[in-house]
Amino acid sequence: MWKEYKEYKEEIITLIIVLVVISLIVAAIVGMIHYTNQYTEYEYKLCDMGDGVYAIYYTTHSRAPAYNYEVVTVCCNGNVHTFQGDVNISFTDGEPYIKVKDSNTVNADEMYVYVPQGAVVYQPSVDIGK
Repeated sequence: MWKEYKEYKEEIITLIIVLVVISLIVAAIVGMIHYTNQYTEYEYKLCDMGDGVYAIYYTTHSRAPAYNYEVVTVCCNGNVHTFQGDVNISFTDGEPYIKVKDSNTVNADEMYVYVPQGAVVYQPSVDIGK
């Protein structure tokens, strides 16, 4: 029996190494999926930035898809905030506000902006040249 083990020693060691590497890769993928699926949701009341404007919206464009995203600038509690990611604008007759889903991925946040009709300034798209 010991003789048979010695003959297959290299194959057994290789198999153990392969199994350890595969288990590490699976653990890393599961961890990344769990990490990227987590988000925190915030809701802010919007302040008028002047002339009835509650939001300024534009998009960015580049040759690299990772740098294509939407941007919205709003004023909350007297402070100007800029959010990058996926912007959804809806018009409402109620109190203007924004819901932000803050994810762990760069430029992948989701913003839901609720403002009166005509309260958004649409800026031209920006080419960031990457």
